[in-house]
Order: sequence, then structure tokens, then C-alpha cells
Amino acid sequence: MDYCRPSYPFNFVTKLIPEIIEQTVKDLAEEEAYWLKVYHFVGSSEMIDESRFDQLKAKHSTEKLNDLDD
Repeated sequence: MDYCRPSYPFNFVTKLIPEIIEQTVKDLAEEEAYWLKVYHFVGSSEMIDESRFDQLKAKHSTEKLNDLDD
């Protein structure tokens, strides 16, 4: 195996190459996609920026309305 998880959300990879990192993230997404999304929103500030959720909701709503218009 090219990576291991001693404890969530930490991952150790055997080499820092794009293929191994990509596979690690894909496997994590298949197993625990919810937490991957949460960590994406938290970022380096370690606080969830609720305005990001509002922006995504607005974008998603706009895209749905555009699809209906088509």
C-alpha cells in the first residue's frame, strides 16, 4: 500500500508524487466523502466559514434555474 492512515484525518504516503496523492484522496473520498468536504471548508483557519456554504447554495440554485430555462 502506498499510504496509511494512523488516525483520521491524517494520511501518510510513501512518496510525494501525484499518482499516490491522487489515489489516497480518491480512496478517502470513497470511504468518508463527508469529512473530506468538511475539511475543505475548514481550510487552514480551522473554522468553518458559513458564507462559503451560502455561496455554494446560491450558485447551485442559479445553475438549477438556468437548467430549467433551457
